[in-house]
Amino acid sequence: MPLPKGHIPWNKNRIKRICKVCKKEFFVNLFRVKAGKDKHCSRKCLGIARKKMINGKKNPMYDKHYSRKPWSKYSDDFQNKCVQKYLQGESSIKIASQVNCCYALILKWVRKRKGEKFIRGSPKDPQPFIDKLTEIEKAYITGLIDGEGSIYISLRAHPNGNRIYCFYVSVVNTYKEIIEYLKNKLNGSIQYRKARDIKNKDLWRWAIGGVGTIKIIEALFPYFIIKKEQAKIILQFHKEQFSSSKRKFELWQKMRFLNKKGK
Repeated sequence: MPLPKGHIPWNKNRIKRICKVCKKEFFVNLFRVKAGKDKHCSRKCLGIARKKMINGKKNPMYDKHYSRKPWSKYSDDFQNKCVQKYLQGESSIKIASQVNCCYALILKWVRKRKGEKFIRGSPKDPQPFIDKLTEIEKAYITGLIDGEGSIYISLRAHPNGNRIYCFYVSVVNTYKEIIEYLKNKLNGSIQYRKARDIKNKDLWRWAIGGVGTIKIIEALFPYFIIKKEQAKIILQFHKEQFSSSKRKFELWQKMRFLNKKGK
């Protein structure tokens, strides 16, 4: 039986196609072609095609986006202004749209200046709240975290295979006023969980993550008793954030062992 034009002799289920963006030849499964998929050879070409067309219409920002200057041609003053806006809490995408610059370049400039030991501002930044706390309030909040809360590091996988670590401090309680007290004193966010049945009560959870976790632990560290080791690991992890991935994984395993439930 003769093969259809474009088929590969060693695999009758694959067919040759030409990428619509880079005009490169590639092979795909026949059933995906029938489903209207695999029109591009890579995700990069697919992303370019999506930027060219939005809802069937030509994207007016496409030519503007790809006609931008390379990052080395931007002046240092311009880079510093973008970095300062980012540190004040604005998103890199919003800044890029304002100054006609790629958001990835802004993140590069921020990483370039990582030696300046800055901490990015955020709407959920707890530092202004921490400065107003008295020593008695700090001790009381630490007791809540020690008894009813948790300090942990979450681990998830990025699509490119890298590991992503995040710090969190949270408190869960059935008494809503306690959670609102933490929100008012340390900022953060509140989540509500409805009871599963009549025997249980509704739950409220206060949590804060990222740099806010580091600031809270540094302020409350002298008062920790039960979760002193977890707090040490968080501070050590933040101090060694540019260390090897093996070292980070070891610290995550220690934290996981300390937070293990049961005996």
